[in-house]
Amino acid sequence: FNQPFGIAVDGRGNVYITDEINHRIQKFNSTGNFISTWGTLGSSNGQFNQATGIVVDNRGNVYITDLVNHRIQKFNDVAAAAPIPSMEKWGLIILALLFLIVGVVQLKVYKVEIL
Repeated sequence: FNQPFGIAVDGRGNVYITDEINHRIQKFNSTGNFISTWGTLGSSNGQFNQATGIVVDNRGNVYITDLVNHRIQKFNDVAAAAPIPSMEKWGLIILALLFLIVGVVQLKVYKVEIL
C-alpha cells in the first residue's frame, strides 16, 4: 500500500481498500487473505488518479471516488478477477462527497447529482 485511504466491507465479509497513490483497489477476504487488485493510473474507465473513498451497497456494487479525475466510478462485477466498471460515473462532485462518496443511510446508497 501507498497511502491506504478508504475501506469498505461487502455482505460476504470481503474487505476493499483504496490504495490512493498506487491508483488501485485491493480486495481481501474476511480473514485477511489477498483476493485481487484492480486499477491503474489514468482517466479511462477502471483507472484512477488517487482512489480515495469507497463503499459497497447491499447488491455488491462498489463505488469509488476518483479524486483527481473528479468522479465516482461504479463497479458491478467485483467477483471477476479484474472487475469491469459499469458505464455509470458522476463528475463535478462537491469536496465533501469526494471523501464521503455517497450518502449511506440504513444500507441504502443514494446517487447525488449536482446540476
